[in-house]
Amino acid sequence: ARVFELVGDMYARPKYGTMDLTPFFAPFYVLFFGICLNDAGYGAILALLGAWMLSKNRKPGMMRQAAWFATLCGVSTILFGLLCGSFFGISMSEWFPSIHFFDFQGQFFSIALAIGLVQIMFGMVLKIVMISSTVGFRYSLGSLGWLLVILGGSLAAGLPMLNSGWVIPFYTTSSPAFYATLGVGAVLMLFFNSPGKNPLLNFGLGLWDTYNNLTGILSDVLSYIRLFAIGLSGGILATVFNALAAGFVPEGSGIIVRLLIMIPILLIGHGINLHDPVGYPRFAGPLRFRGLLHHQRIPYGFDDVVAGGRHLRRRSADGSGLPRFVILPVEGVCQRYRRNRQRPRRDG
Repeated sequence: ARVFELVGDMYARPKYGTMDLTPFFAPFYVLFFGICLNDAGYGAILALLGAWMLSKNRKPGMMRQAAWFATLCGVSTILFGLLCGSFFGISMSEWFPSIHFFDFQGQFFSIALAIGLVQIMFGMVLKIVMISSTVGFRYSLGSLGWLLVILGGSLAAGLPMLNSGWVIPFYTTSSPAFYATLGVGAVLMLFFNSPGKNPLLNFGLGLWDTYNNLTGILSDVLSYIRLFAIGLSGGILATVFNALAAGFVPEGSGIIVRLLIMIPILLIGHGINLHDPVGYPRFAGPLRFRGLLHHQRIPYGFDDVVAGGRHLRRRSADGSGLPRFVILPVEGVCQRYRRNRQRPRRDG
C-alpha cells in the first residue's frame, strides 16, 4: 500500500488521531484504473514500462514507488482488457470466437453504479470505525442508520435490478425483514444522530441530514458513471484509429506499403489515446473516487477533538516507528480547553 502514498499525498496526509486510508483506497484505485483504460494492449505497455523502471531504480524512493504504481495499474488493465476482449482496439472475439467476452458497452453501466454503492458503503463502515474509536460508538449510530438503510435497499432492490436471478427469497422489498431494517435505520439516523441532545432537536437535525445525505449520496453514486464513460470512450477512440489507419491504405497495396502507411497512424493515434489529453482521465478519474472515499464518507480529522496534523508514521527515537495501520489516541475537548487556558498569552 505504500506504493499509493504518492497518490494520497496529492490530497493531504492523515491528521493525528485519524485513519490512514491508503491501504483501503489502493485496491479501488487499481480496479478503477483498469476499468478506465480497459485495453490489454495498453496495459501491456504500461506494465512493461513499470518493469523497466523497476530494473533501473533498485533503491527505495519515489521513482521505485512510481514504477510499482505503473506495474500494478498495467496488470489491472491487462486483466480487465482480457475480460472485455480488447487489444489495441481490436475485438479479441474475432481471434477467439469460441470465448464469450464481457460486453462492456452493454452491461457495465449498471455495474458501475453498483461499484459506487459498494465503495460508499465501505467508506461508511470506515467512518463508523473512526468515530467509534475517537469519540465513542454512540456518536456513530446516525452513520450506522444510514448504512443499514443503504445496505437494505441495495440487497432488496439493487440486486434484482442487476440480475433478475439475484433475488434473496427472504429479503425482498415486500418482506418484513426489509421493513425492519429500514425502520431501525430510520430511528438511528433521525433520533440518535447527536447523542445527549433534545430528541426533538435530533429529529430536526436528522431531517436536515436526510436531505443533505440523499442528494449527496445520489450525486456520488451517479458520478461513478464516469467509469463507464471513460472506458467506453477509450475503446471507441482505439477502434476509430484502427479504422482510420486501414482507410488510408490504397486498395491492392502490398504488405510493405500497408505497413508504411498504417504504422505511423497507429503509433500516433494510440499514443494520443494512451496519453494526454485523452489518457489523463484514466488517472484523474480513479483519483477523484479516492477523494470521494477520503473526504465525503470519512471524517478527515475532527477539528474539535483531534490535535495536531502530524504524519501517522512519524518514527520514534529508537527507529521502531508505528504500524502501517493505526488509530492514535486523541485529545478530548475538555483536555484541550484546560491546556489552552494554561497557555500563557503573548502581550500585544
